[in-house]
Amino acid sequence: MSRSALLVAFVALLLAPALATAQTTEPVGTESDDETTVSRAYDNPAALTDGLFGVYAFGFIDESESQAAGTLRTVPRIFAAGLTSELEDGEFVLEDPIEVPGTPIGDDSTVTRMGFIMFGTFDGEVVLLAVRQGTWVQVLAGIGAGNVDVQAELEAIATTLQPRWPSDSPIAVRTDGLRTGGIWDMMPMPEDMPAGFELDPVAEEGPAATVSVTVPVPPAPTGQQPGPTPEATIRDIPLFPTPTPADMPPAETETPATLPTPTPSTPVEDVATPAPNPRLAMPFDVTVEIFLPLEMTTISEEDGSCIGTGLLDGLATDGSLMLVGAQAPASAATAPLTGPGVVAYDTEAGQEICYFSAVFTDVPPRAAYTLLADESVIGWYTYDELSGADRVLVELGGE
Repeated sequence: MSRSALLVAFVALLLAPALATAQTTEPVGTESDDETTVSRAYDNPAALTDGLFGVYAFGFIDESESQAAGTLRTVPRIFAAGLTSELEDGEFVLEDPIEVPGTPIGDDSTVTRMGFIMFGTFDGEVVLLAVRQGTWVQVLAGIGAGNVDVQAELEAIATTLQPRWPSDSPIAVRTDGLRTGGIWDMMPMPEDMPAGFELDPVAEEGPAATVSVTVPVPPAPTGQQPGPTPEATIRDIPLFPTPTPADMPPAETETPATLPTPTPSTPVEDVATPAPNPRLAMPFDVTVEIFLPLEMTTISEEDGSCIGTGLLDGLATDGSLMLVGAQAPASAATAPLTGPGVVAYDTEAGQEICYFSAVFTDVPPRAAYTLLADESVIGWYTYDELSGADRVLVELGGE
């Protein structure tokens, strides 16, 4: 399963109920051939309208730190786009994703938050916490509402797991059927979760055990519930405003002067065409340029051209870019890449990059847009940012 498809698959699990898991020494979930991707999920049956409903964890191993730095930022974008396309149906409305400050974890970390409104009255938030250590990237996605700080809960879990990975230990099956060791050490165990959470085996997927030894489940400390304490300090959670155009002042009206009846000896003066109302947004043209580090590309031995890899494999010779309206996903503008990726030198960054470009024409006006290469989200823009510029530069893979 590709990374993009894996992330979209998680979307269907966000509001799904947990399934009971039998205690067994057989591995829970799916054994995959991909040794660089892993996933696990937990649900909280007690949180019906208040609390942390679920935590969905997934991890990746990249070939270089530069590529992992790109994954750290592109994966939350793809996950957010998947949530928007799969869940937003009028009854479940998501706010625009925003990156917010967080507790530093690992070599680098990011926090992305999205508010949501369900049935017009019930509101909450989705939080994505991504952590990079070396070439490994861990992402924890949480959804909650009411008197809960989703970000603080995820940071507590991630901090608990941080010393365990990257890990070169063999993968083994515990007596409860969960796999541990290696890439699985990025995934939280039941004892790492707040009390009351249950494993959802539907999301359990990753490489098989490499040893036949069965590992015992560690006992919980006496008189203490396992996992982060649910009495975490509650922060004031800011609102997620939806960008709306500023109210326009009422247009001033003037009483037109009475014009004389034209006669052959009295020529009629030309009447100037009135300026468009400033509330009107018009279609526009824009050129998008993409700078991609060579560590995130593959270079052709035949002609020296370059293409994106992993989540950015849509950046290829026959690829295209798409601008999708945030408020009207059905309205989209597509532009083919102007040619194969070209290896060039970025004078500001002081490194070689793979350069792509695409020219959009007659883009329909919308308040905001999502820029995609195939299924991968590579940017968000407002109407003013795109229509007011002839060229837009997208730099991928930077810290």
